[in-house]
Amino acid sequence: MKRTFKRIFIRKLFFFLSMLGCICLAGCGGKEEENPSAEREGGSKEAGASGGQEESEDRAGARELTFAEEVLFPKKEGHILGIQFFQGEAVQLRCVDSFGASGGRTADIYLDRADGSSELLYEGLPDVKYDRIIHENRNEWYMAQDGSMYCISREADASGCSLTKRDAEGNVLYTAQQDLAIYDICQLAGGEVIVILRDNLDYVNTKPRLGELDQATGTISELSQVKAEWGDYVGAGADGLLILNSGDGVAEVNMQDGVRTWLMDFAGTAYDMEGGRMKGWFRDFRVTEDGGVELLWHSIEDQGTKETLAWRQVDKIPLVMRGFHFNNGWIKAAVAAFNNSNDTYHITLEPAKGDLDDFTTQTSVQIAAGGGPDLLYGEILSDSIQGMLDKGGFENLAPYMAASGIKEEDYFPIAFSTWRSDEKIYGINVTVWNTRYIMDASILGDGAGEPDIETLVDALYAYEGRAMFMRYRYSGGILRKLLEGSGDLWGMIDWEQGSCDFSGELFAKMLEVARRYPYDEYQDSPVLVETESIFDLFSFLAPSVMEEMGKVQVGVLFDDGCYPVQNTGVETFSINANSSRKQGAWEFIAYLLGEEGQQWLTSPGYNQLPVHRKIFQGKIERELKKYGGGGGMTIIRSSYSNYVDGKYVEEYREFPLEDVNEEWVESFTKMAEETRSLPIRTEPILDIICDEAEDYFNGMKSVEEVVRVMENRVRLFLSENAIK
Repeated sequence: MKRTFKRIFIRKLFFFLSMLGCICLAGCGGKEEENPSAEREGGSKEAGASGGQEESEDRAGARELTFAEEVLFPKKEGHILGIQFFQGEAVQLRCVDSFGASGGRTADIYLDRADGSSELLYEGLPDVKYDRIIHENRNEWYMAQDGSMYCISREADASGCSLTKRDAEGNVLYTAQQDLAIYDICQLAGGEVIVILRDNLDYVNTKPRLGELDQATGTISELSQVKAEWGDYVGAGADGLLILNSGDGVAEVNMQDGVRTWLMDFAGTAYDMEGGRMKGWFRDFRVTEDGGVELLWHSIEDQGTKETLAWRQVDKIPLVMRGFHFNNGWIKAAVAAFNNSNDTYHITLEPAKGDLDDFTTQTSVQIAAGGGPDLLYGEILSDSIQGMLDKGGFENLAPYMAASGIKEEDYFPIAFSTWRSDEKIYGINVTVWNTRYIMDASILGDGAGEPDIETLVDALYAYEGRAMFMRYRYSGGILRKLLEGSGDLWGMIDWEQGSCDFSGELFAKMLEVARRYPYDEYQDSPVLVETESIFDLFSFLAPSVMEEMGKVQVGVLFDDGCYPVQNTGVETFSINANSSRKQGAWEFIAYLLGEEGQQWLTSPGYNQLPVHRKIFQGKIERELKKYGGGGGMTIIRSSYSNYVDGKYVEEYREFPLEDVNEEWVESFTKMAEETRSLPIRTEPILDIICDEAEDYFNGMKSVEEVVRVMENRVRLFLSENAIK
């Protein structure tokens, strides 16, 4: 059965439950719904910003994961080789350059302890490799229980690493070349040395692996029964192997079958191990007797730090935020900051796990039945968003804005234009995170500027030669890209009449273009359309630079022109109309919209583009001041992916800093001003179109046959979802 049938079932179930919910509300006199996401213990009520909705002040004991950092090893002379737990305490291995009697460069190796003491382990060792710059992260030492050392040197231009073992006196016992790089190492209580391996060059296309080191020879045997995941680190438990996953938490691992038993689960918490704080390089961890976890880091300040994670009980009103993506570098930190600063409310996160369609179904059904989370983050409701808006599933946030003194004119339009109906605002973006598409102007013809949809499709249809339309876009995705910016699918949908017509030449050409140019990782073919993600002033290409490069913007094509598109899938906040804690949910959004929150989003480690105009301009001024004038960078390096010999490689465009002139800044600001979100009413129809088009792409049906079935299904949808 095709995937779209599942989505149609979701929408019909949502409609049925919405009607049932309306009947129940009518029969109960509009009684307030209780939030099913947390237990209620009774309490007083207060009026929210919307004027009539009572707010629950019921506090419930909640568990919060706290995290605190301290410097164990302040910066000292020399360079850090490793930081680890050794014989029950945190220690640091450090080397200091020296010169031997013959004048050659040698190194003294010290063991530093957290009490400030240092012990000279080896004196005058030759050929010691270390990172002169912390960001390289190529060289790492690990001390075994018997005092011997494992010295890892990851290659800068190869997939593997070299592993040198030294005895307790510093003598080299062997050097073994490894095909894959060792990225973490630990020794278990039983003496086994376990490592995490990955390809040092092609980690995008390869998976990490777990292995056991033969300590006598340096060979590594893969432990295939224990599946390693991205974000895994290994540590020693009291009885066996521990794995710390940066996204999931800490678990004991059964070495026989690889089953993980979680000791500390990060799910629902605001802890972000490898997020925007940019602590540095992770080195080791352990579980404490009270169930906490201690992590050791080589910080970006070139110090050794310890981070302690522990649970604590909080007496606050619980809020639940549900979403697909909580690992975008700042959202978890924002939730943590809110939880720490707000004395009344506490946010718990519910991230998607498993099948995303099932997660969407669960959320849609809960909201339609009068329950669901308090806050929604991103397009968690997928193509049910329009139906949810039509049925009143989202809270109108305009009254809350007025009560908080938030004025639309202080922000770019994208802040409030997503999921909007006239003066009613249902979705809010707190950052500008957008994408646009560019291609060689020569494909469109000499002197061509930004195309309309007919010009673009005609040019692609006439293109000769093998090619891929866009990286990672298969035929269905290409067809969606060509259609998604138009509110009526380029005139093919008549919403008022409830009719559709896909029999025209434009749609037939779209089908053929989508069929011809799908992504194929095994083909060395040019990519026609490049995705440009704009995250700061220097990742943006001004029109004059685009023209000089022979590039032209071709997307996203909307009904009234070509504009950047906001990534609403992971950015838009909304409040469930069923929530009895709307005021608390709004306080979080207002926290991020305020000048202080917007300024925080631009800070180092997060570096987001704020939607507040004044903060946006301030960010530009700071970046120009930082990189311009005296000692700053003189060349801008803008990264992009290129397809070379069957693989994508990261390449860079370089521009002199002086090119970032007034015209560049004005164009950058205009980009933020013009950023749009995609139409949402067409999403279910696009699902139907792409679903049926597969039969054309795989050669099972002709254009005419596909169009006939497609039109029947779309007409049925329109009749069931008529605009009233």
